[in-house]
Amino acid sequence: GLQLGPKGEQQVAALLSLSAKDLSAVLKAVLEQRLAELQDLVDWAVPDLAYGSARALTDVRYTGTIKSYNPLCGYGFITGPAITEAFGKDLYLSSHQVGNFSIGDEVAFAVLLNKGKPQAFDLTPTSADSHVVARAAAGPAGKAKGKG
Repeated sequence: GLQLGPKGEQQVAALLSLSAKDLSAVLKAVLEQRLAELQDLVDWAVPDLAYGSARALTDVRYTGTIKSYNPLCGYGFITGPAITEAFGKDLYLSSHQVGNFSIGDEVAFAVLLNKGKPQAFDLTPTSADSHVVARAAAGPAGKAKGKG
């Protein structure tokens, strides 16, 4: 396990003495202020210790245009104002996600981290996805910028 000093062990004991409801509230209050640590915990826990939520694919959807795609290299990029605002650059598109889409197609998609970097997943045509929201700058929990 983890190597903790006496103070750390006392803090763990104090957290373990809390009810499930209070522990959850304390952790949420702390992690809302420590987003880098929250992302590290999610990366550590999912999928080995906990399942990711379907909300990652359904609740936060972006729209953009496939700017480039090279089948020989197996990747391309999606661009759009919300993407540039949120990530400061075009978004990576893997051959595993491109499906039957082509350069110039407008798509809706979820953003997940792959090896610590944002990547487009679950592409759908924008016309078939009426609940799409073109997310502005921050992305989920204000953490999109600077991660990776």
